[in-house]
Amino acid sequence: MKVEEKIISILNDLAKKDPDAIKTLLATMPATNNKVLSDYDVKMRHHDYPTIGIITILNKVIEETGKKIKINYKIEGFSGAFELVGFELEER
Repeated sequence: MKVEEKIISILNDLAKKDPDAIKTLLATMPATNNKVLSDYDVKMRHHDYPTIGIITILNKVIEETGKKIKINYKIEGFSGAFELVGFELEER
């Protein structure tokens, strides 16, 4: 099994076994510095500063494959509740 496939398999297994823990892990986005911006896919959502998360790190591990990790989720229209469906690979 290729590394990127193994990562997706592990993420999907964890998402099935404990979706709340994985959602919390995905939501953990600590601030990072400008040195990281040039080499990593860093997000600037809802902040004036860059943040980094676990998917950014995992995507750096598999970068040379030409693929990246996609998070699949559903959002309940009325309440806005977020349901983690799973993970898959997609082309960069």
